[in-house]
Amino acid sequence: MKLDEFQEKARNNMDSRVLLVAPPGSGKTTVLLAKIEYLVKEVGVAPSRMLVLTFSRSASQNMKERFLKLRL
Repeated sequence: MKLDEFQEKARNNMDSRVLLVAPPGSGKTTVLLAKIEYLVKEVGVAPSRMLVLTFSRSASQNMKERFLKLRL
């Protein structure tokens, strides 16, 4: 995944929680999936220990499909 400078900062932040606020189509889901991938592959967090929330059923389904493609 190619991330810009601000997206990289959000993905790599381990100091505190991160709140992603941006307009539709700006890459929030991409950043969130990159963060999950980073936590699993680089930090060693088990996916079963994570809770990811979305605001709609369709967003949840979209994120689930994209997550499964990561092959973690």
